[in-house]
Amino acid sequence: MTNDVMDHHYRLGLSRAMMTDPYHSCMEADIVLVLVDAANKWLRETLDYQIIKMLQQNVHLPSLLVLNKVDKLKDKSYLLHLTDLLTGREEQSSDVVSDHMIHWKHFSDVFMISALTGDGVDGLRQHLLSHCQPGEWMLDAAQYTDTPTQSLVEDMIREKLYIHLDQELPYIIRQENVLWEEYADGSLSIYQNVICEKDSQKPIIIGRDGAVIKTIASEAVSDLEKALGRSIKLFLYVKARKHI
Repeated sequence: MTNDVMDHHYRLGLSRAMMTDPYHSCMEADIVLVLVDAANKWLRETLDYQIIKMLQQNVHLPSLLVLNKVDKLKDKSYLLHLTDLLTGREEQSSDVVSDHMIHWKHFSDVFMISALTGDGVDGLRQHLLSHCQPGEWMLDAAQYTDTPTQSLVEDMIREKLYIHLDQELPYIIRQENVLWEEYADGSLSIYQNVICEKDSQKPIIIGRDGAVIKTIASEAVSDLEKALGRSIKLFLYVKARKHI
């Protein structure tokens, strides 16, 4: 959990799922991390009340306080002061006004890290690994993803469209699966239309002598074969919307 993320999302009017998913995640967690931006002088000295609420509801779980961006602080001794504030060992200054508890006294440990430089990250990683609880595999070991195969194919092709096409063009292109053929040897042939708005956009997508669309298809096939573990043949046809 990231400090203040809940209230921030609420103010922005984002999906209700952004508010409820962290609560559901805590219910399935073995350990809870509260990540605080130690370089953010406006938010770092208090814990968001939504974070406190989740910790209270899951007090049976071990929780860690993780202070990130410690590389941004010139005075490293401040980290000890900040730790005392967030763990309740030191009272917040009188100018902090809140109707809610703004610290948590039950953190089992505190880690000071820099995700940018990697400082302290190995110690945190080893601590988490040592507290992992064994459990049943949720997916088969041979299953690379739970995303439907056709969605995965579309996403990987679209990624290459974003990489190789400029400006707004990738955002107005629509993909349409035309034919999907699976063979006894496990190989797969995919036929897909790449649909643009205007005829004038087709030469940009195709490229000189077909160079652009061939590169897009070749790179997509390489990624798909690694992800799906099978031989792939991909046929992309560039069409203008008015001709569909």
